[in-house]
Amino acid sequence: MKVSFFGHKNSYNNENYHDKLISLFEELIKTYGNVEFYFGGMSDFDNYCSHLVYELKLKYGSIKSYFVTPYLREPYLSFINRKLFDDIIYPPIENTPLKFAILKRNQWIIENSDLVIFNINHTFGGTYKAYQYAKRKKVKICIINE
Repeated sequence: MKVSFFGHKNSYNNENYHDKLISLFEELIKTYGNVEFYFGGMSDFDNYCSHLVYELKLKYGSIKSYFVTPYLREPYLSFINRKLFDDIIYPPIENTPLKFAILKRNQWIIENSDLVIFNINHTFGGTYKAYQYAKRKKVKICIINE
């Protein structure tokens, strides 16, 4: 089971979803055993969830977390808190112009996920585009703030 996350840059009140997220993560771990979590790290929501998953990794050894990067250059990579992730994935987007790298990375994450968890506050921006793309690709979606 591969799970990914998208939220607007400033996804406020992530703490309000703590219990709901922990329950969902534990249910996935108990159901599927090996769960991989993909993070883009571009929003408060991603960062919040990556810390929750890190805490669960200490409890469950069967989960992995990955940072999926749109760029292979510094200083971008220096901002990644590497202790939170098992590895960094660079999707096959090397021929993509830099201004489209995040969009292409997001599409790759969605295409390689079984479940995408969203924290959507408005109907514009990268998170909403990712949500529309996931719907078109018929990937299972969970909107945490519904």
